[in-house]
Amino acid sequence: MKKNILVVGDSIIDHDIFCECVGTSLETPTLKAKFINEKSSFGGAANVVNNLLSLGARVTFFTGVGNDQYSGLFYNWKHRDLLFKPLKYEGQNLVKSRTWITKGAHSYKYLQINRGDKISPSETDIDTIKRHSLKQKFDTALLIDYRNGIFDDENTSQELIKHFKDNGTTVISSSQTSDRESRHSHFINSNFICMNQEEATHNSLSFRPTLEHMKGLSKSFNSNICVTLGARGSIMYYDGALIHHDGYKVDAVDSCGAGDSFLAAFGINYDDKNLSYCNKWAAASTLKRGTTVPSCEKLNDIV
Repeated sequence: MKKNILVVGDSIIDHDIFCECVGTSLETPTLKAKFINEKSSFGGAANVVNNLLSLGARVTFFTGVGNDQYSGLFYNWKHRDLLFKPLKYEGQNLVKSRTWITKGAHSYKYLQINRGDKISPSETDIDTIKRHSLKQKFDTALLIDYRNGIFDDENTSQELIKHFKDNGTTVISSSQTSDRESRHSHFINSNFICMNQEEATHNSLSFRPTLEHMKGLSKSFNSNICVTLGARGSIMYYDGALIHHDGYKVDAVDSCGAGDSFLAAFGINYDDKNLSYCNKWAAASTLKRGTTVPSCEKLNDIV
């Protein structure tokens, strides 16, 4: 039976430029490269949705959509199991442009440029999300904070969490810390909060993936906790029990988007405590450059 999942979150457009190294400039020590091709794909919450669809879920998706040349990617996005609900705003979409340069058998990500404007969701936007969630029964609500505006206001986050839980929907929250301060506190009282080990350390300076430390995080956020440990797998504190599964060894090409892939698999498998599957799905996403969505058939190649 298909899981029915509601996703609310900040999306990213990943714009990848692929080049081949041809030497250095004679005038300055500047790398010269020949352009090969470029592509744009979904990152952030939109990448989580693509993973959910590949995993066989039915998804309703609310995300901010700006007004620029990238908006068409959202409006032309069609899938039989996707109901797309744009939160429109004036401004540029969040875009991350990455330049890849290949030399021989190796490929390197040399430069990343970020641009875009934040969305400031209105009360009408939040009411629309809440009203829609009452029209059908969702198994899970994923709240995905990529710091582009939807969850800037802590009261808004708490309002949505309470609304979903009051209507019997399991709430799983995620907030990217990166090089900024943590704001996982916006998502206290969720059923689950997912974070990577660096983010766990932001929230608990002495964090170690042990029962004591996971229990402490759970108490701080009044939520079950799942922490991804990179190649070492993942760990979950769920209803007083500690669950751990090692990672899978693969020849990773690019880890960009692996966290999104894990979150999608977790959103479907959390109630089965199946961290093994979540780790394998995330590992499969690293086998190609960019935010590549795995397929269920490819998992058989990972042992």
